Amino acid sequence: SRKENDGKSLYFGPFLSSKIAHQIIRFIRRIIPFCTQKKIGKIPCFYSKINLCYPCPNYIENLTDRLKKNKLKMEYKKNIKKVIEILSGKGERLIDEYQRLLKKMIKNQQYEEGIIFRDKLIKLKNLIEKSNFDLTGEEVVFSWQKTEQELIDLLSKNGIKLKKISRIEGYDISNFSFKESVGSMVVFINGKPEKSCYRRFRIKNKHLKDDFSMMAEVLERRFKNNWEKPDLILIDGGKPQLQMVWKKLNKKIDIPIIGLAKNPDRLVFFSSSFKTLLLKEGSSVLRIFQAIRDEAHRFAKKYHTLLRKKTLL
Repeated sequence: SRKENDGKSLYFGPFLSSKIAHQIIRFIRRIIPFCTQKKIGKIPCFYSKINLCYPCPNYIENLTDRLKKNKLKMEYKKNIKKVIEILSGKGERLIDEYQRLLKKMIKNQQYEEGIIFRDKLIKLKNLIEKSNFDLTGEEVVFSWQKTEQELIDLLSKNGIKLKKISRIEGYDISNFSFKESVGSMVVFINGKPEKSCYRRFRIKNKHLKDDFSMMAEVLERRFKNNWEKPDLILIDGGKPQLQMVWKKLNKKIDIPIIGLAKNPDRLVFFSSSFKTLLLKEGSSVLRIFQAIRDEAHRFAKKYHTLLRKKTLL
């Protein structure tokens, strides 16, 4: 998903591409089996036969033995909780659990089951130890060095000279009818989100009635703080957002700013001409900008939703 919409589901990420997200799902299923079917059928699915779906919801749903049915349902729910732990960055707990089980099996001479758990433990450690779930050897390695050079070359052709691009900050605004208006700042370092550096802003000027002015307020407040400076700034928006920032902060910010406009996604440069550039779909530069934009949107909306809930309560 590119957005958080329903207010009920759990969301994990961000991931640098849909390919990485799908690869992670496939990898986790080798450790903890779960179902990926959209509808429950009458017979156990194919994946239950190769231990990627267990206990199979199709099988559970068609059981007549209520006691057995409830037992398998609980077992399946435990599996889903483990998947959530991994995706939430709490996989170390599962590693400890598997290590305890493995020791117990060895002590009880359950060697065949022990081998299965040992293999799962190795896979789980491999998954968790890879930063941002970039699984080396799993065909999902994201090369920041290559993307950084492509980005430096692209900016150079458009009058922005940078020797390195390590820290990129992304900004977005979230509100509903200009109530509980908030701004977000997310930070990507070497192509990966650094959540410890994220910041959120509650819009102070209640007279502002457009996202453009709010974006200017957020940036102005950000640079009053003595935080590490970024190499590049990305804001969610196009020419209107950049024009307001240009009007209010042009002389105050000496860091390159780029807007990412929608439909289709395209770059807008922070200059008097506000040059627009359409990148090739799927290019690594566009993908990293989209990942930053989507994360800034997610973070802003999460804070906005929190404030709305507090107001309602």
